[in-house]
Amino acid sequence: METHVAGICKACYFHIRNIRSLKSILTHDALISVVHAFITSRLDYCNSLLLGLSDKLLQGLQRIQNIRASEV
Repeated sequence: METHVAGICKACYFHIRNIRSLKSILTHDALISVVHAFITSRLDYCNSLLLGLSDKLLQGLQRIQNIRASEV
């Protein structure tokens, strides 16, 4: 599961960096849609498999959610 969580985090950070570069161009509603499309969908995919993960792995995913919340 460590490899799976690391892949999720890597993909999310990549998309967050790209979204930040578009932040000045997009309207607030469009920004929310883009964040949900790229970040939330990655975090929600197969999230039932993440049940019972160690706190260390969950902290990485929580960090992504906190960044996502600050972007919108």
